[in-house]
Amino acid sequence: MTPLTSLVATSLIPVMLPTLWIFDTPTANDNPPHPPAIVKHVDSNNTSQHKNTHHRATPRQEVNAFAQQGLPYPKHGEAAWDRLAQCEAGGNWHNTSNPLYEGGLQFHPTTWSSSGGSEYAPHAYMATREQQITIGERVQASQGWGAWPACSAQLGLR
Repeated sequence: MTPLTSLVATSLIPVMLPTLWIFDTPTANDNPPHPPAIVKHVDSNNTSQHKNTHHRATPRQEVNAFAQQGLPYPKHGEAAWDRLAQCEAGGNWHNTSNPLYEGGLQFHPTTWSSSGGSEYAPHAYMATREQQITIGERVQASQGWGAWPACSAQLGLR
């Protein structure tokens, strides 16, 4: 295994040659606890005028960087769920403003209960953020990101 392949395989750092994109991983000490990924751009050919610049990755850049390496995007991370909740419900995990959908991820009551949400709370808006993310992961595994058609497309998750 080459050093670059070893780096990708052991740390899930997406690599696109000749440019290297390194995704900083949030830690338990980060504030806020689930920040969007930060991308460090390193020009491996030393042709860029701006060396080692940092900027926020868009969700589409995150997904595409992993896909180009043939790697699955790791559970899309909690930051992706926070972005989805921001789009779906203004970031309010206890949202009840829509008569048909509830919570931060705007679950239909039938989807909530059939995906096991009732083990946490009778309604999605009554569950914690973490519990809603758990059910969101189940829904995403069974239905894909199309379960949230407008926001997942807007965020580049599908």
